[in-house]
Amino acid sequence: MVSLGVPLVQGYLLARPAPPWTGIEFELAHRLTARQVAAEKTVLRDVVEPAPAVLSMSQALEVFTEDPGLGSAVLIDADLRPISLLTPDAAAFGVVSQGMRANLDTPLGVALDRSMTRETTDRFEPLLVTDNAGRFAGIARMERMITAVTATET
Repeated sequence: MVSLGVPLVQGYLLARPAPPWTGIEFELAHRLTARQVAAEKTVLRDVVEPAPAVLSMSQALEVFTEDPGLGSAVLIDADLRPISLLTPDAAAFGVVSQGMRANLDTPLGVALDRSMTRETTDRFEPLLVTDNAGRFAGIARMERMITAVTATET
């Protein structure tokens, strides 16, 4: 169902009614949505990958301490909307810079064009990818977008 873009299902075909759902971990939700594999990569949804989401700088520091090789995490607000892409140094110094956001259904060519309008220092940072409600869905790395676009052109 995930590969068809259906986020939730219900009904007797699947199971009998049960108590209300319990939530799943945020990281697990990102891994599940990022597992979609498309034959032809044309939109950000096809190249999005999970990234740790944190609610505070102190939580970011904990994540970077637990995994020293981790290159980035995403600071989100209480509504799960991305605020900033954080590096270990940015988290250590409390630096929050607004990253570029794009919707899951943004065509790769459009996302790359928009990315190239950023300041030189930020141009190759991953995009903060959101769903239709503006909630954080993952990141799109420039390398993956470029590879996907060039693969469809050959």
